[in-house]
Amino acid sequence: MIFSNRKNQIYRRLFQRMLFATLFAFMLILAVIVFFELRQIKKELINQAITGSLYYQPSYLRYLQSPGEHGVSQLKKEATLLNFNSPELYLQYRNATGEHILEISSDQGDRINELFRKKYPAQDYINDDGVILLNNWRLYISVSSPILSPETNQLVGFVDSIRLLSPLATKRLFNESLTTIGLHLFAALLCGIICFFGFSLLNRKIINTIHQLGKANAFLLKKLGGALSAIHSGSVYHNHRVLIYAVALGEEVGISRLEMRALIMGTFLHDLEMLKIDSPILLARTTLDDETHTQIKTHPQDGYLQIKRFGWLRPAGEVIKYHHEHYNGSGYPTGVTHEKIPLTARIFSIADAFDALTSERAYRNPLEVDGALAELQLHSGNQFDPLLLSAFIKIGVDIHGTVSELSPDGFEQELNRITKKYLNW
Repeated sequence: MIFSNRKNQIYRRLFQRMLFATLFAFMLILAVIVFFELRQIKKELINQAITGSLYYQPSYLRYLQSPGEHGVSQLKKEATLLNFNSPELYLQYRNATGEHILEISSDQGDRINELFRKKYPAQDYINDDGVILLNNWRLYISVSSPILSPETNQLVGFVDSIRLLSPLATKRLFNESLTTIGLHLFAALLCGIICFFGFSLLNRKIINTIHQLGKANAFLLKKLGGALSAIHSGSVYHNHRVLIYAVALGEEVGISRLEMRALIMGTFLHDLEMLKIDSPILLARTTLDDETHTQIKTHPQDGYLQIKRFGWLRPAGEVIKYHHEHYNGSGYPTGVTHEKIPLTARIFSIADAFDALTSERAYRNPLEVDGALAELQLHSGNQFDPLLLSAFIKIGVDIHGTVSELSPDGFEQELNRITKKYLNW
């Protein structure tokens, strides 16, 4: 969806932030659900395994009545018979002190038992809580159940077992877990959507106010730029023409959207501090004295200091501060050279100089387009960036022809098109 104005941009940003918050909550809830769901699964599986191991305890109690080789042989026979149709892959009896008495296992049981021992220290998996192992998408449960004497209720031994959860049971378990997780996540997503629309409705008045403020700021910026232009050059359209030239050059060399935003705002406000200088001085036909010239040369730095306090205007600072710098370092106020001069300021200086040469001023007549471009070329590498100037010379004749045909309403429409395209106003 394309958001073509400031109001829609606000809704888009609101949507993006709500989406981010929803996804963050989504992932957080997912982690919590998975954690507790796995704990519940583990608990259920271990309880099943412990319950299954109880069937092997009576045989061990009978063994205690007649221990020895015969008793072990009888215990093995009974345990093997019980194990024939059970899911246990591995079975071990130990006495009360933990010493081995009897082990019944298949090749698979030995392999899985070894995997358990590698993954868990002995003290972790030989206990009455049990542990789980996932291997080749199969679930194995290892438990160690204490055997208590029916008469004294004292510990007399342990039965350790490893069982395999059947593929059907594993599939059912995973399906139930995924269903539970999916329902919780759907609820979180639905909650995020409801919150977005609810927040939008509740804050519609604020969003409309922000939209109106954006339009008011754009209006004031354009009017202030025109007023500054009239004070400096005697024509309200000087800034308008420079803006069109600068944007055309910016598009020709492919600057970023953020750079274009800075270029446009800087063009409107580049002579902000000229307001404190009397118009007769700015429009004088005679050469200015040193004191007045020094005063005028302070306006880039002073203007920059004024606007940098406001975040909304701060992008304009590069053009305001550096638009009188020269590529070879002979400009002011800082005397920086080459790429140390911001790209937006280098673009602006070409557009500003071109309009000054092709416009009527109090102290001289305008030049023809070819003459103006030739004059700019004389200062390539000295005052102007040679690469940017070459790009402008390619489009100079065409863009000047377009601008020359614009009526007052045409200027307004072109400015509205540019600000809407790059500033979303």
